[in-house]
Amino acid sequence: MQAPEVILSSSTLGHGHDAFAERQPRKLTVTVPVMPRFLRKSISKANGFLLIVLAILGGIALSTWTISDPSLTFANGSSPENWLGFWGASFADFTMQFLGFGSVALLIPPLIWGLHKISFRPLGHLLTRIGFWIAGLVALTSALAAIPIPQGWPLQVGLGGVIGDAVLGVPRAFTGSYPDGLFAILLFVAFATPALWLMLRACNLHKGIVPAPTRKDPGEDTQIMEQELAGADAH
Repeated sequence: MQAPEVILSSSTLGHGHDAFAERQPRKLTVTVPVMPRFLRKSISKANGFLLIVLAILGGIALSTWTISDPSLTFANGSSPENWLGFWGASFADFTMQFLGFGSVALLIPPLIWGLHKISFRPLGHLLTRIGFWIAGLVALTSALAAIPIPQGWPLQVGLGGVIGDAVLGVPRAFTGSYPDGLFAILLFVAFATPALWLMLRACNLHKGIVPAPTRKDPGEDTQIMEQELAGADAH
């Protein structure tokens, strides 16, 4: 691997009789060694498979969730029916309580990120994706909370969990009752529409599926940073 290389050049335009000589900006060229391509690809694939496995495990935990399973928030001394045991039941119980059916959307972005990574498709900035992910979950749970609770729903909160009920508690504070009828339909549309876009944005799919790179870029293994430094006045 090539060592860092710094090239600094400067020239002076003024001469001896000039009290304030003008100087050209100094140009700093830094060659920064980066991780070999094959190693970066291996790490990207490993991260991608890890995200996919975690998303699948989360799906198994949610699909085998039952309200009677013991968890961190509900101890009843019985054996969990969840396929992933106590910790799977705890994960499912926590997410169902807070997100309701929005728990399914909790797993979609990590799954898509994993597929992007194993196919070496570009992803946006991590913090940006997480921000859209959280915003999408809040919007989705709010939309689900506007749906009337069906008979047999085992939780004391709505279909959007605690978060959805909390968001719809804002209009309830003004109307005096929980949204229903036409007002609930309007709220569902108002929250579901941005929720769809936010989740697509979190998955980096808002502009469609980004094609995988077909060839190696010429400068992929070497990153060159050039910074223009303004020259200082002579003292």
